[in-house]
Formats: sequence, C-alpha cells, structure tokens
Amino acid sequence: MVPDDLVALGHITGAFGVRGMVKIKPYSTESILPQVDRWWLQRRLAPGMTAASVAPAAHQLFEVSQCRWHADHLIAAFSDISDRDVAEELKGMVISVSRADFPVQAEDEFYWVDLVGCWVYTVDEAAVRELAVADEDYVLLGRVRELSDNGVHAVLHIDRYVDSGEPDSEPQPLFNAKGQPQQSLVPFVDAHVLEVDLENNWLEVDWPLDF
Repeated sequence: MVPDDLVALGHITGAFGVRGMVKIKPYSTESILPQVDRWWLQRRLAPGMTAASVAPAAHQLFEVSQCRWHADHLIAAFSDISDRDVAEELKGMVISVSRADFPVQAEDEFYWVDLVGCWVYTVDEAAVRELAVADEDYVLLGRVRELSDNGVHAVLHIDRYVDSGEPDSEPQPLFNAKGQPQQSLVPFVDAHVLEVDLENNWLEVDWPLDF
C-alpha cells in the first residue's frame, strides 16, 4: 500500500558511475534523504502535461543501500540496482518519503511540511492595540502557505487572513488590487517566531501586519 502521507523531497537527475548509482537534486539543503532507506519513486509528468489531462504514474518502493552528499547533490544506490543503464531509466523520477519515516527531530526543530497550513497570530504591539478584541493579546496574521530558504534561515510565506468578527465564522483571505493573495514573509528565527504549537496547528509571531 502506498502511504497517504508522502512528501516529495527531490528528483533523480541521472545515473552516476557504472554501478547503478543515481544523482539526485534535493529540494532542501538540509534534506533528510540520507537518513531514510525507504523511498517512493514516481515518474514526473512530461512537459506540457497536467494532472487533469493524464492519470498520475504509480509510486514504486525502492530500498536505499547508501546515500551521501556530493557537492550540492546527493548520490544514492538502491539494493536491487547495479547496472548504469537501469539507473539511467530512473532519470526524472520524483523521490517521496512517508512522513512517518522522517527522523525524530529535536525539541526546537520543525519539519517544513508540518508548518504548512498552520494559522499564524502576531503579538505585535501596534496590531494588538489597533485590532485585538477584548481580553486578547494577539491578532490573526494569516496561514502558512509554504517555506523557503534564503541561505541564512527559513522564511515563512504567510497568506494574509482577517477575522470576520462574527461568531463561529471562518477567517477571510485578503487580496491585493490584482486579486492575488496578500502575503507576509516572516523569518523563521527566535526573534520573530515565539511559539510553535503543532498539536493545535498554530504559530505565535512578533511581526507587523503591514510589513
């Protein structure tokens, strides 16, 4: 059974050497791929194709015998592949790993995939003074869409939302003049990210609403 919690972490760019190894472009400079020995490979859609126009290729499970860094790429070998031609046929395959197979992180570390979708509240003084409701010391900033890495630290890409003010109503997204979602970029550092509560799916930050 293919797990329902797969996370894409990289793709194969071609064969490496003559013994069936492959070269991989990881999607993060801190990829966990070298620490996981069960990879699910899936053929990427051909250029010009969309998921709506063609059925996705099936995932295939591969057992990894070794994986290591080679400059800014990864080099890996699979238990059942020892031929370069076979390895070359894997070019373009997307590598996914079950979230359940991720290594256990330290208490103050978080996987990006777990932060996506979290609601973000700011305790910025100006925002609280202007918009906070009675007895609350925080204001809704938005929801994490994705994260990126600027080479120094991770950055939260937050789609802006606003509380409607009505009981039991859902937060409403904010859009710019072009109809695109408004977004805030918050550095994922201790000075700005004060608390992360994955159990309740929210983050507390100190960040102005208009930045």
